[in-house]
Amino acid sequence: MSFFTKLATVIDLDNVGPYNIWNVDETWLSAVQKPWGKVAPKGSKQVGSLTSAELSQHVTLCCAVSAAGNKVPPLFVFPRVKYNDHFVRDGPQGDIWRYLPVKLDDF
Repeated sequence: MSFFTKLATVIDLDNVGPYNIWNVDETWLSAVQKPWGKVAPKGSKQVGSLTSAELSQHVTLCCAVSAAGNKVPPLFVFPRVKYNDHFVRDGPQGDIWRYLPVKLDDF
C-alpha cells in the first residue's frame, strides 16, 4: 500500500477536512549583512570592510497555511538573551515576534 493510499484511508475514516490539514514551514534568515563588494582606488594596498560581529546569528521564521487557505501569522524567533522592542519596531503588523534565550555557551 502506498503512502497516499494510506493517507486517503485515514482522511476518509476520520472525516478530515481541508481545514484540518496544515503545512508548516520553517526557515532562517541571516541577521548579519555580508559585504557584497568593495570599492577602492586602483592600486590600493589595503581595503577594509565593515560588518556585524555576530557571525552566527540568525532569525527563525515559521509560516503555516491550511489546505482550506487559512493561515497563521508568521512567527519570527530571535536567538537572544535579552529582547528589545527595537528589534521589531518597523516590522509588519500582525506578525508574531518572540525570542529564545540562548547563551554563547550553548553553541
